[in-house]
Amino acid sequence: MANYVYSIARCMRPTQSDAQQLALRHIGFIRRGLLRFALLGLMAAALTPLQGVHAATLLDAINNYDQKKYGEAFIIFEDLALDADARAQAWVAYMYERGEGVEKNLEEAARWYKRGAERNDRVAQYRLGYFYEKGIGVERDYQQARIWYEAAAAKGDANAEYSLARLYREGLGVEVDFEEGRKWYMKAAVKGLRGPLQNYYDPDPGIPANADLVEYLVKKAELGDVPAMLRLAGLHRRGQGLERDPAKTLALYERAAGESAEAQAAIGYMLQVGEGAPRNFKAASQWYRKASEASEPMAQNNLGWMHVHGMGVPRDLDKAIELFRAAADKQYAHAQNNLGHLYLHGIGLDKDLTEAVKWFERSAEQDLADAQSNLGYVYQNGLGVKRNLAKAAQYYAKAAAKDHLFAMETLGYLYQSGIGLEQNLEKAVELFERAARKSSVYSMRRLAYMHLHGRGVAKDVDRARLLYGRAARVGDKQAQQALQALSNSN
Repeated sequence: MANYVYSIARCMRPTQSDAQQLALRHIGFIRRGLLRFALLGLMAAALTPLQGVHAATLLDAINNYDQKKYGEAFIIFEDLALDADARAQAWVAYMYERGEGVEKNLEEAARWYKRGAERNDRVAQYRLGYFYEKGIGVERDYQQARIWYEAAAAKGDANAEYSLARLYREGLGVEVDFEEGRKWYMKAAVKGLRGPLQNYYDPDPGIPANADLVEYLVKKAELGDVPAMLRLAGLHRRGQGLERDPAKTLALYERAAGESAEAQAAIGYMLQVGEGAPRNFKAASQWYRKASEASEPMAQNNLGWMHVHGMGVPRDLDKAIELFRAAADKQYAHAQNNLGHLYLHGIGLDKDLTEAVKWFERSAEQDLADAQSNLGYVYQNGLGVKRNLAKAAQYYAKAAAKDHLFAMETLGYLYQSGIGLEQNLEKAVELFERAARKSSVYSMRRLAYMHLHGRGVAKDVDRARLLYGRAARVGDKQAQQALQALSNSN
């Protein structure tokens, strides 16, 4: 259901207020434990006309960055960073991390984050903690991660506070302490860093829930603890440490719904797909609407989708766009991707390929496979960007790694044909096999052809006949013709 990530937010431009202060604010969102970040931090300086030159230079760098003049921005940031400007040091680290304006170098990024962190920059301290937690550019060290998170959290950094909650929740470098973790989570939540509340108690879905944790959550849920209810609901829904039970999942969400927009959105989703209760689009839309009124982004996105298709609500593209924009402004990747789709096809909006690419890029930065596949498509076809088959293949590969069906099909075709990248029939076979296992008729037919002619795989007419037969049974005309030709040749 709802998944969140840190996202890159646009930097606020420094402006002179009455107090002549510069401000760069730091925000972010959570999704499945994968991290992106907003390189925005607090920088205050009483400016006199003589000091204004330094601020203007920083402003120039930020403006260059926003205009994607990364090389020019990096030169300015680096000059300032060498002059011991901690905020510029954080920017230099960020650009090394992203490979913008300079060759990507995570070790160099870590070094610059450390310089900024040691000069007391909050953003650099948070990012250095993250690098230590994940082992990015440095040896993984949970103790160092905690130290730098605590330094940033002491300055009120919500992302650092949330990260400390995660360390205590999962026992990373500290003893497991749910109450201490919850304290840090609530500090972050008060500042607006609101991922689904179940994320507080919820490590990665693949991590088994032990009996002690389940017992603890049951007791907390009985006392009315909403995050515990949501965590239990998630365990029941996935069958993780508890029996998979959609009805109990729905009941737990309903108990939490009075205080949790995330629970309201989850109920909407379950009713939309018919999980734990009969499918009911009208009731789903009502729950989504209630959660949307509390600015819950998954609900806004899904309600927008229902308005696009007229499911449980009147078809209303203007309302759908309004809801998608509201969720996209909260960095909700699915909504950003949906906006890109509407711009790409001119649905409810004037067709604007540049805008489509912009929204796909924002969504893809959050690792959404749909958006990565869509970027592959626009680069493959030169829609809003210069046609670049190599770049298209890179985006398709990212999406295919997540088993995105269209990306696997298309990347398989590119490898088979050698278009945009070096021909690799073995990789093509691998991709088509993976896609065929997900019922891709196109891939069944492609794979059958390769088996029939021994392309990238040993020639196997029986296997080819089997694959053509599977595709033919679901109505694929080309497979039917190929199967008939095989029969006639015998």
